[in-house]
Amino acid sequence: MQTADIPGGDVNTEGVVTSARAVRDASERLRSAGDQVVGIWAGLPHCYDAPEAPTLYAAMHPVARDTVTYAEAAGAAATALTRYAEDVASVQARMQVTAPLVEALAGRIAATPVWRSDASITSQNSTLQRQVRGAQEDLDRAADVCAAAIRGALIGGGRAATPWLTAPRPISAGALQQHLTSLDDPRTNPFFFLGKTPADVNARWRGLSPGVQRQLITDRPDLVGNRDGIPAAARDEANRIRLATAREEIEKEIRDLERRLAGDPRFSPHNPDYAGPQLPVGPLLWDEAGQMLLRRARARLEGVAALERVVERGSRQLLTFRPTPYAVRAAVSIGDLDQATHVGILVGGTGTTVAGKAEDIDRDAHALLRTANALEGSHRGTTSLISWLDYDAPPELTNALSPLRSRSAGQDLASFTHGISAIAASQPSVTIFGHSYGALVVNEAAARAPESVQNIVVGGAPGVGRQSADDVTRYTLLAKDDPIRAFHVVAGELLLGHVPDGWPSDETHGPWHRLSTAPHSLEDGSTYLGSSGHSEYLIDQSTSQRSIAALIAGHAPISSH
Repeated sequence: MQTADIPGGDVNTEGVVTSARAVRDASERLRSAGDQVVGIWAGLPHCYDAPEAPTLYAAMHPVARDTVTYAEAAGAAATALTRYAEDVASVQARMQVTAPLVEALAGRIAATPVWRSDASITSQNSTLQRQVRGAQEDLDRAADVCAAAIRGALIGGGRAATPWLTAPRPISAGALQQHLTSLDDPRTNPFFFLGKTPADVNARWRGLSPGVQRQLITDRPDLVGNRDGIPAAARDEANRIRLATAREEIEKEIRDLERRLAGDPRFSPHNPDYAGPQLPVGPLLWDEAGQMLLRRARARLEGVAALERVVERGSRQLLTFRPTPYAVRAAVSIGDLDQATHVGILVGGTGTTVAGKAEDIDRDAHALLRTANALEGSHRGTTSLISWLDYDAPPELTNALSPLRSRSAGQDLASFTHGISAIAASQPSVTIFGHSYGALVVNEAAARAPESVQNIVVGGAPGVGRQSADDVTRYTLLAKDDPIRAFHVVAGELLLGHVPDGWPSDETHGPWHRLSTAPHSLEDGSTYLGSSGHSEYLIDQSTSQRSIAALIAGHAPISSH
């Protein structure tokens, strides 16, 4: 075996993600263009009147529907491409570890003419061959799933969009005027918030009557729940509706999949008499694809259950609820975010999922809020803490080699902070803490939204990637025995190497203020615990927790001397 046999190196994941983003941007432009065309066309009756006018106007009637159909298909294709890039990047990371082993083995084989008689060489050769075959299978599977998803999106979009080819139906002047008026009503225009900044979304929302706002929350929670710029109380109510609906839908999906896998003949791909829907799994075996979908559905249900337990704790606001095909993403605040003057955001690192970590991070946020409110001069009730789990965190360090996840997540977090600024009566002070891989996400967000973020704190960070904005004050926490010191991230790439005390602190990344993780006593007699290892930066009554709470509440942290 040679290093040339190692698969995956010919796939440019950055290029795939760039293409996916271009497709997604194009889909958004298509939606906006369709909305604009319909609006302009609908205004023609004010300046044009003729016997054939109703038929002429009706020719544009299906545009709104069809642009949504095609835009959704393009968006689904973009999601499939992004997931494919992440899957390939994971394989490439594994093969980066395998490549030097293959090269070393090739050298041993070249130096051993009768290497097949050497048990250690043949054993290692077999192991590496299995790893390479497994990587190739994973790449093939990722390509199959991506192709099937794109094929399903495009075929579905094509079928749904064909009605525009039929002859136009005449439309009355009254119906046309009604359609023109409906463009300014979010109850009938799904494009009402599309393409708007969080500040514009907030202005549009506040321009609606309380009755229309109430109807949107109850009838169209999907338009309200995840929309940055809409007040937190409205998002919370809408997302709780969506959370209950998601449980019902996922439970039904699980029952259907279990029935299929149990051999229900109606769903058997070998039943020639059944003409119902089949999964577009391509060359994947039915059982394999079905088991994969069942695992994903159960994982989403676990995420929903975890969120239900969190929001039942009281004083919680479900700001984001995003059930993806693979998991559940969310953001939950403690306290009234709409009235907050100080906001803290917690971003987890490698292995963070809603199902596995939402309850733990929420407990950390509650303890941090209690510490912030207890500080002298802090005003109880004006501080809000947010657990932000609205990104696909890499499951393991080997999946963190690619910068794709942190860049995409940073962009979403930046929009989220813009939304916080938009709903506040006055600009709140925002402090974001990123743990481990979350440090890259936090720094990316600060670089994109320096006007909405005052402080960032990174704890146990392997690095921070790109340079942050100069207007953001930056702090770092790194325990003496944190094993992350064995890793080093530069420009989004994870490298083995030495991490100096106080990382990041070199000139490349600008000024970082190093905070203490040691036990500490203040002049008032209060004492704080030290933090050790990789996961104790938010431990209650610790020096590091007190520093983060102080920054959130607008006080000085405990620096390292």
